[in-house]
Amino acid sequence: MAICKSMKAAQSTTTPIRPSAGLMLAEQRSYKRASTRMHAAFKPQGYEARGSVISNISLGGAWLEMMDNQPAVGSEGKLHVIVGEMHLYLIAKVVRQTQHGIGVTFIDMGIETYENLRIIVDQLSQEKENPSP
Repeated sequence: MAICKSMKAAQSTTTPIRPSAGLMLAEQRSYKRASTRMHAAFKPQGYEARGSVISNISLGGAWLEMMDNQPAVGSEGKLHVIVGEMHLYLIAKVVRQTQHGIGVTFIDMGIETYENLRIIVDQLSQEKENPSP
């Protein structure tokens, strides 16, 4: 009986556990990532497309190096990625902004787009591991 009362008291005084920023970053980086230098265009809603370079990409998002005005955190838009003959249009949301570029996460991705992106990331990862002479 005393144990039950002390457990109830402990439950009523505890605060809910919230994930730390480090844990959230670890979750975001759970996908295979590939470092690259490929051109892309990001078009935030209501603005013109802005040229950028993708410096790393994963199935969850990408880092875009942007030289001109950067969209604000929380902005959504379309990211146009061209790899060889493959064109991908990904809906992305800006989640991080620095003076060097923006970090985006991909949202609302169809199965076919996801598979095409997976193929690209796998190819880029293999090229990095086994560079051609």
